[in-house]
Amino acid sequence: MKRDGEAGRCFSPLELHVLSKLGKMPVSNIDQRDLRDIVSPTRHDKADTTRKAMNRLSIVMRHAAALGLEVDLRAT
Repeated sequence: MKRDGEAGRCFSPLELHVLSKLGKMPVSNIDQRDLRDIVSPTRHDKADTTRKAMNRLSIVMRHAAALGLEVDLRAT
């Protein structure tokens, strides 16, 4: 799926660096260890991209919590 404009640039770091590695893991199962393992390879080489991806994942996690799902908001 091609994403253009601001929405595409906003979603891209999350899609490429986090979601592709989490697969179809339920949001309620995501913990700090999962995220550590995901960002470890890129946190030094692509620090800015990693930060953006984690910030966007934090937004997703807060949204999931607002919907009533059990999530670890401290994971990000």
